[in-house]
Amino acid sequence: MNYFKQENTTYKEILNFFGFLRPDKEPASKLNPGNDDAGRSFEAAKKTRLTESWNALGITNHLNQDIRAGKKTIDERSEDLVKNNPYVGGHALRETANIVGHQGFRLQVQTKFPDGTLDEFANSFIEKKFKEWGRKEYCTMQGRLSFIRVKWLIVNMMFVRGEYLIKKVSNVSIDDNPFGFSLELLEPQDIDVTYNKIINEERIILMGVEIDKWRKVKGIYLKPQKLSYEVTYGSQGYYQAQREFIDAKDLYFDFDSITQYTIKQIRGFTPLTSAMLLIRSIDLWESSSLTNAILSARKMGFLIRKNQEGQAYVGASTKNAAGEEVEKKDTDGGKYMDFAEGSVEELPQGYEFVGWDPKYPHEMHESFIKANLKKYASKFGVNYNSTFNDYAGVTFSSLRAGALDERDIWKIKQTLIQESFLVTLYNDWLHSALLYQALLPLQFQNIQRYVDHSWMPKRWQWVKPLEDVKAKETSVANLFESPIQVAAELGNNFEDIVRDVKKVKKIAEEIGVNPQWLTKALLTPGTGKEDEPEINRDQDEEDQKELIIFNQAQ
Repeated sequence: MNYFKQENTTYKEILNFFGFLRPDKEPASKLNPGNDDAGRSFEAAKKTRLTESWNALGITNHLNQDIRAGKKTIDERSEDLVKNNPYVGGHALRETANIVGHQGFRLQVQTKFPDGTLDEFANSFIEKKFKEWGRKEYCTMQGRLSFIRVKWLIVNMMFVRGEYLIKKVSNVSIDDNPFGFSLELLEPQDIDVTYNKIINEERIILMGVEIDKWRKVKGIYLKPQKLSYEVTYGSQGYYQAQREFIDAKDLYFDFDSITQYTIKQIRGFTPLTSAMLLIRSIDLWESSSLTNAILSARKMGFLIRKNQEGQAYVGASTKNAAGEEVEKKDTDGGKYMDFAEGSVEELPQGYEFVGWDPKYPHEMHESFIKANLKKYASKFGVNYNSTFNDYAGVTFSSLRAGALDERDIWKIKQTLIQESFLVTLYNDWLHSALLYQALLPLQFQNIQRYVDHSWMPKRWQWVKPLEDVKAKETSVANLFESPIQVAAELGNNFEDIVRDVKKVKKIAEEIGVNPQWLTKALLTPGTGKEDEPEINRDQDEEDQKELIIFNQAQ
């Protein structure tokens, strides 16, 4: 079929070929609220005069078309908000702090012997070598970002762009990198969103991403990446033949699937999309309020001549270059008078001063800001009070419940990073490191033994430590949970804890310190109530103190 071999296929032709082209308008019958089917349809699906302007055609089938039309503008506005809006900038920082944290995702290798016991030497050795590779001189080709900073950057790109893009660099010179493996960080906006083409019956290019009939990504097309293009700031011109194709097997490329509404979606978009207008309205409101306050503080007014008696007002006077008194006028030729602090001016006969005092609904200011920020917090599933530092009228119980709900959102985003990037990264690094003999005495032929691993993401301290510890202790005692699960909830590895305790006990014995307290803590399942003094306090005072401690911890 010759149609598939056309070089300048338009995006509309591609959609039309696959049957995705949205209709120009709804059939007239659907706009008629009195049709026979109206009584049997969903209430939300009925078309009336009140809902006629609600045009949601093709939301499912044509999300790619919407992304292509608006992605460049949305990305630019998203970046502007992160850079210039303190609410969004603060939220971006919280995303990084809660999804990755200061330690990042910690690798836990789980190599086992044939009998099922853990190979502690291989596990600790691989973890140590991976940590060494994570230094900035090996981790990235730029030589500037360590592995923890790469993870921070991925979270930032997902927040601002809705997608991230990293190229695998293999076969690096052993003199430069003993592991032979590194990462090249790329900008998602460099994927040519304008490139759309039908290659054949089973392969097309949409927004610079090549996919097959199963919608599997086969590669991407980047705009030219020559350094000289960065020198000519603002230059966007290039020939189509200059696009760089990168095979999917050499990429870590994914988008924020939390914002994914259809399996047909090819490119990502920032989760800020539905909240941009909310934040923009706050910016405009605050800017207008500030302008109004400045003008109000500068008390302005007008001189109005009520009758023709007396001499006409000549305005304030000043001296020219020759030292002569001349009338002072503004740029439009109007006359005006200056006011000095603590002065009382006498108006010319026949004139009356009318003050100009602009007002706005200042009593609505706080409620307007709060209402919009609460919508913003609801969109992202975060706690309004902690995100925007507004603890007025908040009880400790409600703040605790909000914090626990918010943490579930962070866990979802942590899972996205693990599955789309970290798991594949470890396998690629392990393959290269064994080939380059960077893990000797471990051998490449045993690679399947070393593949099994997990990632320990950031976890959070208990909101109410004393009660939470007792609850976990009771849960373990009743076999509802295991100590391994409890340790994992705090972002720790139980085996590491036991080994560390064993090491501490050995050190204590070597220097002559009685380790009995440590043995008791490990082997005695008591509740600890005998060591805890009984405290009687007013519950309200206790909640207020805990609220202060919680706020300081945030």
